[in-house]
Amino acid sequence: LIYVPFLQRIFRTEALSVTNLVIALAASLIVFIVTEIYKWVRRRMEE
Repeated sequence: LIYVPFLQRIFRTEALSVTNLVIALAASLIVFIVTEIYKWVRRRMEE
């Protein structure tokens, strides 16, 4: 949605800056890593 020009006008959005994209990527990566560590620890405890 944020990169399709005619949809930007409809939804009144604009493209994210590189900084905002990096922040979003870092936040999602942290959540992914923590979730995977949690799953790994749970599996190890079940053994």
